Amino acid sequence: MTKKTVLVTGGTGSFGHKFIEQMLKTDVKKIVVYSRDEYKQAVMASELKDERIHFCIGDVRDLQRLKECAMGVDFVVHAAAMKRVETCENNPSEAVKTNILGAQNVVSACMDCGVSNAVNLSADKAVKPSGVYGATKQIAERIFTEANLLGKTKFSSVRYSNVLGSRGSVVEVFKKILEEGGNVTVFGPKAARFFLSQEQVVELVLFALENMRGGEIFVRKSQLIKVKDLADAMKKIIGKGGVKIGGGLREGEREGTILITDDESTKSVIIGDYIVILPPWLKKDKYGGKPAPQAEINSDNSPALSPEQVKKVLRGVML
Repeated sequence: MTKKTVLVTGGTGSFGHKFIEQMLKTDVKKIVVYSRDEYKQAVMASELKDERIHFCIGDVRDLQRLKECAMGVDFVVHAAAMKRVETCENNPSEAVKTNILGAQNVVSACMDCGVSNAVNLSADKAVKPSGVYGATKQIAERIFTEANLLGKTKFSSVRYSNVLGSRGSVVEVFKKILEEGGNVTVFGPKAARFFLSQEQVVELVLFALENMRGGEIFVRKSQLIKVKDLADAMKKIIGKGGVKIGGGLREGEREGTILITDDESTKSVIIGDYIVILPPWLKKDKYGGKPAPQAEINSDNSPALSPEQVKKVLRGVML
């Protein structure tokens, strides 16, 4: 990042805030925060007083505005998206405009402005999607991968599941319910999710920016937590509320989760804590790392943290 200029779409979100905090500790030349919420930008400006931050009001649906703000940028981190599952289910055309057409606009702006590297933030729901959100993120992954065949900019994606402590996360939702003395509803005893900390997600993106050759999907090894264990641990920490099973799945949701498919595993290598899914033009024997196990990585075949381990992890996030 030394003397580099970085643009972050959706830069006022939970990830953007944490990422920018970390970037300000480096010798980064300039950080362009691109988002459409002027209030959040004002709050961030008051919290992170640094002359290297430049705020741009704009929407990823607006290609011309993206090009204006991407001029002179070295790296782009594309975090802007409609992320709430129920919102995407109820407004599919709007999810398409932001998550798919917005991703295409970011690609076009990067190529036209001579950006060196661009990373797209994706999600586990893009794997075998069961709803609108996942379907739009799957297509956004494909857009970023195939864009490597069109110009000089390198495009890659990072894929992860839930983020502990992020705004709107299950931890925040459960915490509010329990503190008010209410009951948290877990839709099934087998429900489980992979989790990373906010710091680990930032590290994942930085690893991708530093190591990408174009077309990869980077996945960080994650901790699996059963949702009921999570709720039980939070109830014990907070000392109020209750936990019940039932209620059924929300539209677009599924009980388990998948990080990597069988097919993707055959095209993947492991480098430290990272699994890298390679595009057809990057060969495993020349990429480096070691071949990944050829098996789907999902919540059914991965070991979950024990209830005590979950409680320990949560104390680090909540206290």
